[in-house]
Amino acid sequence: MFRPFGRALVVFLFPAASAPAQDAKALFNEGVELFRRGQDEEALKKFQDVLAADPTQEIAYQLWKETDHEVWLRLLVKGGEFEKIGRRLSDLASVGRKERSDDAEAISALVAKLKEDAATRREAILKLASDHGEYAVPHLLEVAANPDEPEFSLFATSALIQLSGAAVLPLCEAARSDSANVRRAAATVLGRIGDPRALGRLRRLAESDPEQAVKRAATEALTALRAKPGTARDAFLEAGRNYVGLDGGEIRAIDMSEVVWRLQDGKLTKVPVPRMYYPLELARGCFYDALACDASAADAMAGIAYTYAGQLASLESLKLSGADLTPVNGAATRLAEGAVPLASCGPSILDGALQWALKRNDAAVAVALIEAMGASGGPSQTVLAALNEEDKRVRYAAAIALGNAMPDGGVSGLEAVPGTLAAAVAEDVARIVHVIDENPARRKATSDSLSRSGFFVVASESGGMGLSRLRRFPGVDLIVVSATLAQGKSDLSTTDLVIDDLREDYRTSKTPLLVLAEASKLDRAKELFGSKVQQVVSAVDAPTATEAASKGLNEDRERANAFARDAAAALARLSPKAYDLGAAASTVAGSLARKVKEVVLPALQFLGTAGGGDAPAVCAAILADAQRSPEERVAAGNALGRLFGRGVSDGAAVDAIRGALKDADLGVRTAAAGALGRAALTGADRAAILVDTRADLKADEEKAAAAGGGEMKDQGGTR
Repeated sequence: MFRPFGRALVVFLFPAASAPAQDAKALFNEGVELFRRGQDEEALKKFQDVLAADPTQEIAYQLWKETDHEVWLRLLVKGGEFEKIGRRLSDLASVGRKERSDDAEAISALVAKLKEDAATRREAILKLASDHGEYAVPHLLEVAANPDEPEFSLFATSALIQLSGAAVLPLCEAARSDSANVRRAAATVLGRIGDPRALGRLRRLAESDPEQAVKRAATEALTALRAKPGTARDAFLEAGRNYVGLDGGEIRAIDMSEVVWRLQDGKLTKVPVPRMYYPLELARGCFYDALACDASAADAMAGIAYTYAGQLASLESLKLSGADLTPVNGAATRLAEGAVPLASCGPSILDGALQWALKRNDAAVAVALIEAMGASGGPSQTVLAALNEEDKRVRYAAAIALGNAMPDGGVSGLEAVPGTLAAAVAEDVARIVHVIDENPARRKATSDSLSRSGFFVVASESGGMGLSRLRRFPGVDLIVVSATLAQGKSDLSTTDLVIDDLREDYRTSKTPLLVLAEASKLDRAKELFGSKVQQVVSAVDAPTATEAASKGLNEDRERANAFARDAAAALARLSPKAYDLGAAASTVAGSLARKVKEVVLPALQFLGTAGGGDAPAVCAAILADAQRSPEERVAAGNALGRLFGRGVSDGAAVDAIRGALKDADLGVRTAAAGALGRAALTGADRAAILVDTRADLKADEEKAAAAGGGEMKDQGGTR
């Protein structure tokens, strides 16, 4: 798991921070050291002195950025005055994190000031760090890598180190440069910063760079990082998995950015990326780096598939919800193009990624991977196993993929496909609740209670897992969060941080939130979280959830319809010789009265092939319903014809069909007649139908009137 983005190792020639910042840092670091030693009383006094000094938001942000996240976690879970101090400094840090300005002219002017006196240089470096952050890296690195101006280069190197974590990712990308000077400068600075995110890139340089000077700089940097033995491939894989939370890691909201860095035409170039996709972009870059180290690395390819699936799943969720796509910065088309490399992965790689998704209970990514695997025509044993997943979205997607790929059966386990598909067709819109609770017994009790009341429940066992899954599948109606997340655990996401993260994400900023606390600690939880959430409760029952879940159901309805449509189409493909379809047909027949056209059309095709005694009445009702579209009514007539042809008969259905023979729409009349043509009728009944459907040629009354013909007559007199 990533620790906070590292602490710069400032050597004697680098400018010092301002006096107030230095004083606050010194006091805080003394308090941290005492706190770690268990000298709580002395530590508390130091922390109180920090607050008494009234630190600015910028100073608080520097403290936050340069201190191990574990320290903040321990302060928050310690309770009492320690918790209050931790929260106060965290709040200041969140406000103090400025939006970095990508102003090339201003950055160049500040870089030029590095040549001036020490005071001017110190002020310029502070402004580069506070106002421009990562955007200053290309400008500073160009100077730092220039051997012709050694003093200027040294000052630029100092500035890069002072940027700390903000410089790490662009420097890692710059380390790919064709210029040995740039690679060496990047390695040197990364070693000084001491951030573990640079581990893979530094190992890669140390392993394979053609220049000895670069290899030496990278090796020295690895020594400074106290890196354990390992390969670049493994470091990149670990980093990628951490970025997407596969191993419990996470990216804090305070460390998110809106750009990733790419080396294009020899230049370090920023690429805009919506914040919600930032972890996926970083992870994908790491997995591609691992693949560059080892072209046979199946884990790297599975990771690439995982990130593309996560990207597509999140984008699909946004579209289904009817959300404004403006916040994705016009990147929707580019994001959708992830379907191309995802499809190219092939079944085995997709299967590896699916195993990751199922292990992480990441339903949204699992569904996207299963759909991609189904499209490739090669559902795997993992897809077959997914038929038994707790999350019904995964079950439905697996059944659809398997039904489409294996309509003739032949594999043990496929017996569950028809019933699962029928359940997807019959699925009504259900509100989704995401429960994030580290207490297994309470998590299960809450989930079971809500599930029995008709809610669809997703449960996560930690704040990090919950945030990771919600970033990819934010379309929920209610989020329930434990009041004691991260206490006594290695996970870094406390309840407070989870709530803040959810509120900062525009997709979940208005989603109702409930905090779940023990009855004895309810008042304390209300004091801590009451102003940020809808309600703090000791239990979440159906009435409480129903009242809180006031969000619209658009996404739920659209997603249910999409599953139902695809499931009905898959059912229509199944061979009655390979599957027992009777129960599935009965389930589908009972649900069609409330379904939309996109679901009804393939479902009727299925009923015509596999429906039993209840199917004719359902199809006849649709055929006779003038409120239905002509396409649905025609499909119902065709289904009835197939049912009657199979010997499934219903006298009442025949009577209902005869009414449709007089419908204004010719297609409906023809479909009704076709159904009756295959029905088992007496001679008298069929003769009566022929009389009812008589269709002699008739004159055009308008033409006759224009010709003065009056009432139409023929040789036999008036008709």
